[in-house]
Amino acid sequence: MLKKYFNTLGLVGLLSVFIVMAFAACGGDEDVKVAEQPAATAVTTTEVNAVVEKLTLKASTPIVADWVRHIGGERVEVESLVPAGVNPHGFQPGSKTLAETTKADAVFLVGLAYEGLWMTKLMENNDGIPFTVLGDVIEVIHDEHDDHDDHDEHDEDEEHDDHDEDEDHDDHDEHDEDEKHDDHDEHEGHDHSQGNPHYWFDPIRVAQVVDVIAGTLTEIDPGSADVYTKNANEYKAMLMALDKEIAEKINSIPEADRKVMTEHESMIYFTERYGLQSIKSVIPKTSSETGPTPKDLKRAIEAVERHDLKVIFVEAETNKAAAERVAEETGLKLSEELQVETLNEGQSYEE
Repeated sequence: MLKKYFNTLGLVGLLSVFIVMAFAACGGDEDVKVAEQPAATAVTTTEVNAVVEKLTLKASTPIVADWVRHIGGERVEVESLVPAGVNPHGFQPGSKTLAETTKADAVFLVGLAYEGLWMTKLMENNDGIPFTVLGDVIEVIHDEHDDHDDHDEHDEDEEHDDHDEDEDHDDHDEHDEDEKHDDHDEHEGHDHSQGNPHYWFDPIRVAQVVDVIAGTLTEIDPGSADVYTKNANEYKAMLMALDKEIAEKINSIPEADRKVMTEHESMIYFTERYGLQSIKSVIPKTSSETGPTPKDLKRAIEAVERHDLKVIFVEAETNKAAAERVAEETGLKLSEELQVETLNEGQSYEE
């Protein structure tokens, strides 16, 4: 058996030698031509072209970037202008970032004056950049609390203040001017009179935004329309499932306990969508840049006691001093920090 095996190997080896000699005898020129065919180079060129053809996109925040990245898939390269883990309120990108933004195929914004003065100036000075303002399609919620108790309390405070004003009207006018000046400094570029911009806390509203993103990408890159439509439909299916899961968990909470107080007005879309009672925030502003007044703290402390609240929900991106003060006065707990304005590195909107 072994002898037969080695005889076979010997025959194969001999045939191999004859084949090599035959190719050599056919002429060296043709052999050189075959060796020079750039098969590997052709593959590399194709790969390079695929990278070059990707759309270069910018998004104002990591949350928006995550949406665009999911809808664009492998057809896009997306960068957030505000880095992950950084509070967009008060953020000012550097000149290099702004210069790179002017070269983007498209820029996606939260809108509703969320991005601030720097974005307003960028848009005014760069008419050629295709900006897509996602908040334009949203049914906006304005921060008007109709809590009857809070309204009565506000009236009482106003009556008290009116009495004080009669005693020293001139000082009050001077104080008003100081407040207006401080408010302008703190809110420059953040005009939230357009409505609360935190609409990402409602997955159904986000589904509307997804359609806008897919439409914008299709206009820029019509050849990939099917890809964007498919990705958008899959993402919206995820949003519907997420909405259902949240609703089921909220419904498991006793109705009397479905009350939410946050540090600033950031989760009003969440409370409206899932039938929670929104208690006026410690800082009753949509921007976390502003601190509370003594009246805000007094009202928050009284609201905690009146509504028998157990917790204040605090944001990871903001200074928690105001919430900590209310917690000290009332004995209630502070929640673990919530990602409200942004995402951590590698974190998705769904997470």
